[in-house]
Amino acid sequence: MPDSNDAISSVYFLQGAYFHALKKFDSARYYYLLYVDERERIGHLPLPRKISAYTNTTDTYLQENKPADAMRFISKVEKLGEAPGKTNYLVFFMQFNNLLKGKALYQLGHYQEAIALTNEALEKLKTTGAHLRSELVDACKTLADSYEATGDYKNALIQKNRYIFLSDSLMRKDKIDMVNRLEVRYRIIEKDKALAEQKLKLAEVENRVRSRNLLISVIALLVLFSIAGFALWRRKNIHKQRLQQERIDNLQQKMEIERLNATIDGEEKERTRIARELHDGIGALLTGAKMNFELVKKSNQYEHNPDFIEGIKLLEDTASGLRETAHNIMPEILMQEGLSNAVRSFCERMTGKGGTAISFQTLGSLENMDATFDLPVYRIIQELIQNIRKHAQATTALCK
Repeated sequence: MPDSNDAISSVYFLQGAYFHALKKFDSARYYYLLYVDERERIGHLPLPRKISAYTNTTDTYLQENKPADAMRFISKVEKLGEAPGKTNYLVFFMQFNNLLKGKALYQLGHYQEAIALTNEALEKLKTTGAHLRSELVDACKTLADSYEATGDYKNALIQKNRYIFLSDSLMRKDKIDMVNRLEVRYRIIEKDKALAEQKLKLAEVENRVRSRNLLISVIALLVLFSIAGFALWRRKNIHKQRLQQERIDNLQQKMEIERLNATIDGEEKERTRIARELHDGIGALLTGAKMNFELVKKSNQYEHNPDFIEGIKLLEDTASGLRETAHNIMPEILMQEGLSNAVRSFCERMTGKGGTAISFQTLGSLENMDATFDLPVYRIIQELIQNIRKHAQATTALCK
């Protein structure tokens, strides 16, 4: 993973700078050199970065007053500066390397060489437009110390004053930079605070919206449950009303049936009473009248009188018709022998009257049939047979 290795190696340089600032020079040198090794291993080490790592390593040795070790890395930077096609940036770094070399020569006691190399480097840096940096301030101190060591106190004083002035300027610059950084940081903090307040307000609005939506959802659910409950209650109520109406209808139907049954029963009782009165009362009188006329016929001269004979015949026909009517109103055989025999007897009588030959058949047993149905069934059969004789003009019929 090249990207991952590149990111990790970049951290090594930052760690070296961190320990450098803390004056933990061994740790700083370790991470600077580790950075160079890792970058060369992955093949991603720009020349300016390598020079920067070496010059920082040189500075750690110089701050510990180890000029011999510092000269090793100064030589490495000089070899890197011999590459063809130098850029202004590379020239700038090489002159800073000469400033460090001048400091190393001072620490080694080569004061004249240190003065000459440092002045030459400062003149060349002026042409590059280099900004005020700590290396330039340290170069003035190196010149002041070198001049003082050679006994040139005038130039030593000039460089000392210059060192103080540049040091104060650098300090002011650092302070201004610090103030600017603090101001930028303050503005960033203010913006972050404003952004945090906006986020808080937005969160509060979202919470209110969420709470309102939740309340609306709860109300909607309650309304739905209420509607569903009302619908169920309404349905149950309608079902209950329907059941009650069905019970009322059934009760009315039962009452109507009972009323019809009572009416039919009353009519049948009335028919029975009339049939008995016709059969036992008027029928008996007609029979007695006929018997008296028969006695008169035998004892008097009316035996061959056609009018008298016709009168006796009319009495017989009237008595027979009366018995027929009484039988039709309430057949005695139905009461005495049951529905099957009563229907058979009626079919035989209807056949005897001519016109239609009626046959009678029975299937199964009528023992389980309620006796209250006998008379209605008998009446229905009577009506059907009468209709067949009157309207069908059939020669045969089957009653089963």
